[in-house]
Amino acid sequence: MRQSVRKLARVSAASIALALLGACQSSLPAHYDGIEQEARNEVHMVRLAHKIDSAADDGLADSQKTSIIRFLAELDAGYGDSVTLVSGTRFPETAFADVGRIIRAHGLALGADAASIGEEPDSNGAILVVDRYIVTSPQCPNSVLQMSKNYTNASSPQFGCANVINLGQMVANPRDLLTGNGNGRTSTGKAVQSLRAWREEVPIILVPQGADNGASGFGGSGGF
Repeated sequence: MRQSVRKLARVSAASIALALLGACQSSLPAHYDGIEQEARNEVHMVRLAHKIDSAADDGLADSQKTSIIRFLAELDAGYGDSVTLVSGTRFPETAFADVGRIIRAHGLALGADAASIGEEPDSNGAILVVDRYIVTSPQCPNSVLQMSKNYTNASSPQFGCANVINLGQMVANPRDLLTGNGNGRTSTGKAVQSLRAWREEVPIILVPQGADNGASGFGGSGGF
């Protein structure tokens, strides 16, 4: 009788332990289960337009050039922006050349394909279009794992969220997050230029305060 009671007690204790372990494991998944929202950067394109009216045959007027320059300055146009010109049927070539010079001064180039903006310019006018991609970082982490109860050594919820946010904030051209950079080539000229600058420029030596008369702040003599 005693042996039967002891055997039943051992079986009951083992069942309780397995139930507790199963509950811990089910409450702390170590992999993405599809329920929790995945942390990812959202990339959206923003299209901005500037209208150019009544361009003369001899090119843009000074006020029109100033207006374009102000438009690009307010946008802080630069690397990653795509610029196109939707021109009318009688937009002068001289005016087109003026727009091209202003765009090149900002380190950009006019795209070959005109953007679709749903508006037609005047016959002797044009619409300057700037396409820009922006990144919206995820709002994470939005949950915290209680490490004191992490019996299965599960990963933190939305593990890697910081890396995703850093990538979205550091990428030079947000469009690369969608299409990648298909160039695949490295610039040997830029690499050589960086090495030359590193070797030829005079290095800046920072001397700690209190290191006058040859005394070093690190307890030695002769500085760094």
